[in-house]
Amino acid sequence: MSAQYDRGISVLPTWHRQEEIVSMSSGDDLVAHMLRVGALPTSVAEEGLWTSHGLRVDSTHRAIVASYQGHPDRVVGVVRGRYQAVDPSEFKSLVTAACDAGAVPDGGFALDDGRRTIAAFTLPSAPARFSSHFVIADSYDGTTQLMAGGTMIRVVCSNTLAAARGRDGKGWATARHDSALSAKVETMALAIGDSITRGIATAETYAEAEATALTRDGFDHLFDELFPKAPEDASNKLVTMRDNARSDAMVAMGYPVNRVHDGRNVASLWNAATYLVDRKVDGTPRGSRDALVGGLLFGSQAKRVEEIGHIIEVMMSDGMCEYMTSYEATAAGVDTGQIGSSILDAMLE
Repeated sequence: MSAQYDRGISVLPTWHRQEEIVSMSSGDDLVAHMLRVGALPTSVAEEGLWTSHGLRVDSTHRAIVASYQGHPDRVVGVVRGRYQAVDPSEFKSLVTAACDAGAVPDGGFALDDGRRTIAAFTLPSAPARFSSHFVIADSYDGTTQLMAGGTMIRVVCSNTLAAARGRDGKGWATARHDSALSAKVETMALAIGDSITRGIATAETYAEAEATALTRDGFDHLFDELFPKAPEDASNKLVTMRDNARSDAMVAMGYPVNRVHDGRNVASLWNAATYLVDRKVDGTPRGSRDALVGGLLFGSQAKRVEEIGHIIEVMMSDGMCEYMTSYEATAAGVDTGQIGSSILDAMLE
């Protein structure tokens, strides 16, 4: 199956289109749906290993057998030594703790023939167009620790989980399987708190961007940072690519969906830049071929969105954009006919 996908549910369609679409509003809803579709075991037990001839494999090796609601039992791992089987009820507790801390359930999936389980959430503190996600992931075969953390990547499969770990995993919280449940819940709660704090910071920056007017010089400077021109010695191909990107951005800025208030603010330009990350200028997706790239695509998109946000923050703090009243705009040389309408519209003409 796609990207080691096994079973799952989601509130929105994913790129591999194999999950069941459901509605849910609480951790209990998420757990109930995961149990129903077999994305989360009801119990996990260790059993001895035997050959087809009835010979016992040495006692240090055990099979991890998962039982499900309405689905047959299956082996989800072979372990040895002091490995302690994961208790699915603890995963349920962590999902509940995540929702209690402010996360909103988004999906739940079993990966790699049930060896791993992930619960995905969105964090409501960030602006809608800069979605902030949170993921809890655990394995039953001992290949990974329990882990949780925030990411800009929507995790729905092994590829996106790998992309999220590669990009954001350094800041994720982890816990050993033999840790006490209370310690795991505390660790996850702290991780969610950190992610929500980052989301709030983005929301505050975006709110500031909405109220920050653009002067003509400020617009030119910011636009060139977001969509740089090709160097003088660049190839014709690169020049064409850069020119097309700049042209697309100018068109995207004129779309109502990207305009904030009257359009003459940093947020409108920010919206236009992020609009083009995963869409063509006409609004259509960048293509099924790109979608098949899986983790590389999701990672690069999230990195670009973050890069745009960083450029915006630096430019705002650098004074290239500034708050302007109507009087200050007039004094700064803005044509009085443009005040109260869109300065950006005049720039697009």
